[in-house]
Amino acid sequence: PELIFLDLRMPVMDGIAFLKEIDIKHDDPYKVAVITGHGEDKDINECYALGVTNFLRKPLSMTEICCLARRCIDLNKIERELKQYRENLEDLVEQQTTKIREQLHFRQTLIDSIPVPIYFKDKELRIIGCNHALCETMGLTKDTVAGLKFDDFTKKMIARREAKSDLELFDNKEPQSFQTRIPFADGKKRNVVFAKAVFKEKSGKTSGIIGTIFDISDLEEAMGKLSEKSKALNQANMSLRILIKQLSDAQEEERVGGVPSLKELVLPNKEQLEAILDSPTERAYIDNIMLNLNRVTSTFAKKLSQKQVGLS
Repeated sequence: PELIFLDLRMPVMDGIAFLKEIDIKHDDPYKVAVITGHGEDKDINECYALGVTNFLRKPLSMTEICCLARRCIDLNKIERELKQYRENLEDLVEQQTTKIREQLHFRQTLIDSIPVPIYFKDKELRIIGCNHALCETMGLTKDTVAGLKFDDFTKKMIARREAKSDLELFDNKEPQSFQTRIPFADGKKRNVVFAKAVFKEKSGKTSGIIGTIFDISDLEEAMGKLSEKSKALNQANMSLRILIKQLSDAQEEERVGGVPSLKELVLPNKEQLEAILDSPTERAYIDNIMLNLNRVTSTFAKKLSQKQVGLS
């Protein structure tokens, strides 16, 4: 029933015993209205304690009973609707919670797939999240790193600089980065670059900091080796240029030195031969020899013999 009118004085089971037997709950589909002409204050208190919501004294008017009945039935209807709304709301909340869990799991999986260490801090500079790379770098687990500050697992000097940069970031809101050396889980100190920025709520209020740690030790080592090779190559190029210059100077000296030798050693003999020989044919041979000597010792003749060997 939706409504029970209960008398306290009954021959087999009285009203108090009946109320104890049915054990009224807040979500029961009925209301109980107690009617009595002999109820004492003790009985009234006990009835309300057992879940009764209405108490009427005899004698009663039919109007009072009808109004109470309509009120109790309307309340039951409202409570049923509220229960349905509550159940629908719980289902909706469960669905949304499941979606949020799935989104968070996807985002965490995505962050964990990034090989660069990533961490999140709240406004108290406590770590509220990180990826797998950060845990491997610092030798921690996600359960132990949550709620920690950097000075809990790094040197105080590094932690102070990190905290100082965080406070500056909260003030100017501009992304920042700085380079330092930190010890990794293997005990080795490596050169890293911290890059950080603030993240905000929908209202635009700053909520915390997201940061990344880039290990640049291998890059700096490679750049150092590249610089050494570049220096060695420059030295080799300089030595090669000096060698080429020396060869060019030697060739020039050889070419220039060949002309005085021709004038000093050959030409006097030509004049003596011309003085001795009277035959025009013999003088023609001497002129031909001198012509060919001039061709051989000229710069053009050398270039011709080196590059255009096939030309007549």
